[in-house]
Amino acid sequence: MVATTRSPGVRANTRGLRRGLLASTTLWLMLACSAAIATDDALVEARAAIDRDDYPAAVSVLEQHLDTYPADEDARYLLARTLAWSRRWDEAMAEYDRLLGQSPDNADYLLGKSQVLVWSERPAEAVPLLERARENAPDYEALWQLESQALLAAGGAENRRRFDELAAAARQRFPASSWPLWQQLDRSAPGFEPTSDYELGYSFDSLDNGFDNWQSVYVEASHTLAPRKAYYVVIEATDRFSEREAEFMAGTYLPLDEDWTLLLQGSVAPGADVLPQWSAWAELQRSLAGGWGLRGGFRHAEYSDSRYELLNLGAERYWGNWQAAYTLYIGWPEGADTSVSHLARLDRYYGERNHIGIMAGVGEESESVGQDRLLTSNTRTLGLGGRHWMNPDWALSWDLMWHRQGSVYNRGGIRVGLRRRL
Repeated sequence: MVATTRSPGVRANTRGLRRGLLASTTLWLMLACSAAIATDDALVEARAAIDRDDYPAAVSVLEQHLDTYPADEDARYLLARTLAWSRRWDEAMAEYDRLLGQSPDNADYLLGKSQVLVWSERPAEAVPLLERARENAPDYEALWQLESQALLAAGGAENRRRFDELAAAARQRFPASSWPLWQQLDRSAPGFEPTSDYELGYSFDSLDNGFDNWQSVYVEASHTLAPRKAYYVVIEATDRFSEREAEFMAGTYLPLDEDWTLLLQGSVAPGADVLPQWSAWAELQRSLAGGWGLRGGFRHAEYSDSRYELLNLGAERYWGNWQAAYTLYIGWPEGADTSVSHLARLDRYYGERNHIGIMAGVGEESESVGQDRLLTSNTRTLGLGGRHWMNPDWALSWDLMWHRQGSVYNRGGIRVGLRRRL
């Protein structure tokens, strides 16, 4: 048996190799820890900025971090979402494409990119991405929800058929969940419960130029049978131009098909002088893809010794939590020239059922001032109002308004209402 020994040089080389490996490993661990700490710090700082709605600051933090650590997927994913929340669609798409280049079947990345497409009015492009994501993550509810939105927003009979199929499958897969987009347009829709609302309110208007102030008290009741299917009644007692009168009003919303809705409304005020003794109004509303809607209606009002016809044509647009609307009014007061006016409104929705909005109107309007007179003059109107639900059952409705009726008077008013849902 031959004995073998290592020379001092070999032993020294071995010790040097071990020391080198230990140093390299230590350095690698230090760098990894440093990167992890840097990632945590960047994400914490960016999320704090997002919490205070400072999206530009969050984007700046994440971009600086990614300049140093470009492979940090968590930071890039947060950057993509922040850019989307900032409505910087092209930049958000670029970041999601980078993420999907590394992980093409990641359901979160596919959902994020699809959200950008839907929010930027390209819903048809989102549908195949969401279908692919659902194949890989069939129990991810948000994918089913967004695909429902995308199919409806894309419009067309085929997409509606696919939406119905998706909704039916979703109800079976997620029996404990209920989403408005998956409710059918009748009262038998699973998850939909008819609701009744009652409101008691008071309004006060101050007029200048020696006119008496206005006051009114009203009671409103409405019942919603299904989406776009409801009826309502209002009883109001008013005191205007020293005339105390009472009006009864009733109306209904009726869905004609998937896109068309009919509004019918009538009122009676027996013996009234300022209010119309009776009126009838019909309006057709049409929903379009991309959050757009159109409407047109005609109203006839009979006063004690005159009549008034009014045509209204309007368009509206929903995007995100916002709604903008414009209405053109063309009036034909008996014995006077045609009047034309314009009204614009912008509303912001927050929470589940809350909203606040501003409105502005300009043009010519005809108004009854009693004693069988309809007064037509140049008008200006500004308003602010909304509804806030204090809890699921009680809400506060309110309006502030200023109106200029030519050189006749200026009117400033307030309305408050307490609403109860049953």
